[in-house]
Amino acid sequence: MNEMTAGEFFAEPSDITWPSDSHIITLRDGRMLEVSVNRWVIPTPTETFAIDWTRLAFGEGPHLNSIRRWVAHNLRHKSVTVAAKGYWNCLTLFNTPAFIAATQDKAEIPYLAFSQAIQQLESKNRWQMAHARDYYTWCHSQQFPFFTDDVVRKLDALVIGGNAKGEAVRSADPDKGPLDAMEVAAITSALRAARVDGSMPINEQAALWLCLGFGANASQYAVMREEDVVPEMINGQIVTTLVSVPRHKKRHVNPRTEFQVRKANRFVGRVLRDLIHENERQHPCRDSNEARPLFRRNEARKVEKGLEEWEWHLRAAEFTKLVKRAIKRLRVLSRSGDPLKINTRRLRYSLATRMVEAGASKWALAAALDHTDLQNVDVYFDIDSGIVEQLDAAMAMVLGERAQRFASIVEKEEDAVNGERAGSRRYYADPDKKLFEPIGTCGHTSFCNVNAPYACYLCPKFQAWIDGPHDLVLDALIDNRTRREEMGLDPKMVAVEDELIAHVAEIITGIAAMKEERGLDYDQYR
Repeated sequence: MNEMTAGEFFAEPSDITWPSDSHIITLRDGRMLEVSVNRWVIPTPTETFAIDWTRLAFGEGPHLNSIRRWVAHNLRHKSVTVAAKGYWNCLTLFNTPAFIAATQDKAEIPYLAFSQAIQQLESKNRWQMAHARDYYTWCHSQQFPFFTDDVVRKLDALVIGGNAKGEAVRSADPDKGPLDAMEVAAITSALRAARVDGSMPINEQAALWLCLGFGANASQYAVMREEDVVPEMINGQIVTTLVSVPRHKKRHVNPRTEFQVRKANRFVGRVLRDLIHENERQHPCRDSNEARPLFRRNEARKVEKGLEEWEWHLRAAEFTKLVKRAIKRLRVLSRSGDPLKINTRRLRYSLATRMVEAGASKWALAAALDHTDLQNVDVYFDIDSGIVEQLDAAMAMVLGERAQRFASIVEKEEDAVNGERAGSRRYYADPDKKLFEPIGTCGHTSFCNVNAPYACYLCPKFQAWIDGPHDLVLDALIDNRTRREEMGLDPKMVAVEDELIAHVAEIITGIAAMKEERGLDYDQYR
């Protein structure tokens, strides 16, 4: 096979015949692609694209050749993603009656074909016509026949609009909209518990923590490598971890050309370092120049020449499956009571929504989402924040019922880890009521120096006593929240303890369920 020369590829204005003999073109990244077949399959580091010419309702001829040349031009000078998505987004235009008639008559492509395509597309998908306009104007600039000045002028005046942004962000749908504060709290609580009891593989833990904290896309995580995680030391102690996240959609050929450096806290940093240690244990490094993915496949995937460095990397879709497995393993429920449905994109705009609720500026949000301008962040400032919603004891109990009872509850002190040690008791004190009662037992082997008793409810090592005054703790937290709201404090200050309220409610509903299940007498414990 011989590569097509520029002269062969870009035909003369009067002749756009697609050569019938076997030939190949050079992609922008230097790889070769055979284009004499009906289906162009093009792997990339994170996914595989296919351009299927059999999806067109017409066969060989100058109109098909013009489309092939446009797609091939994008493959050579832009990217595989742009070329493939451009083709698929133009299928509505290519299969309109007016376009098909033009191919049959070997006639000019009329503006009517665009009008028919617009009518067929739902309003939320009409942004796809921007690709159709690009196809037509490029072919016209190449002076191909059947592309006229008149249609170009009409297309220039056509107001298409951009991709419908913000539908999912604005949605209150429990399966598609942003996660609410309590759903995020349930995920983080379950993740910390899984860390303690070892019930989740380290790669799933790391993937979910990164999605919660950084909000990048699956393709960015998929191309990360161990070298992207660097502990930051001060006086010999690790104070934070620097994480270099590859930047995408910046028109680079290699997805690891440009990075955005983010900071992970000590907890997440330790999870990432443990993942690297586990990678080394299972796949010892044999070559200092070896590309070592952060999220590694169990078996190398088959890659074509030029993509060898990605053979151990997950594909973007495989990383998304990793995150979904993690959520399924945690058994977290959504606000509807059904199992929580998650993908990396939903976690991305959930992070953005939480940032806005916490008072982030547009520029801070754009930086966190790695946008180069502000045009895509306005939607997050248009939505009504749920952070100022009234929260009373009844609502808290509903939140508690949604939780999966990750907290540990014991009937008797002696049943608890460290139950024999009086010093492991944790107490709730109310000076006004002259109350000082134990609420549970700490399962830590050493003093953890947290703000007991409230912080205990957030700890997976805490073992709540079934007869503890947890309802009084909840009442006190709700009263404090109400006072902050009545004082007119900033909404994020009003809601500062909402996660804690949800965890206390979880304890209470868990105790009620345990008593009902075991047929225990409520009065026996109160």
